Amino acid sequence: MENRTRVLVVGLGSIGQRHARLLSERSDVELMICDAVDEYRAQAKSTFAAIPVAEHSDYVAALGDKPDIVFLCVPNHLHVPMGLQAIENGVDVFVGKPISDSLEAAQRLVDAATSAGRFLQVGYMLRLADGLRKLKKIV
Repeated sequence: MENRTRVLVVGLGSIGQRHARLLSERSDVELMICDAVDEYRAQAKSTFAAIPVAEHSDYVAALGDKPDIVFLCVPNHLHVPMGLQAIENGVDVFVGKPISDSLEAAQRLVDAATSAGRFLQVGYMLRLADGLRKLKKIV
């Protein structure tokens, strides 16, 4: 079996469900999901029931399951504390925009990732931005 990346999707609202579904379609990903709400986990699993999925209701326990990267699909005010926990556990972090609810907290997360040598990526979709659409036409 090939070496697969263990990806933990935390927060299974609409964005988390989408990330989990798309990640489940990749042969190079071992998907893990985490949400405190049983119904959200069940709904997510029903979308990709044919593949094995590690399931957690507790974030700390999920980090103990050794993911390679965590996708934080949680409310903005949780991005930094949960991101810091992941980084402290040696896990790379993907977080939606905004990275934080304050500049100071965002800087703490960036500094922690830099110090630990972990990747920190903020998802920010610009494909509908006017400037980029014009650039695409020119190219």
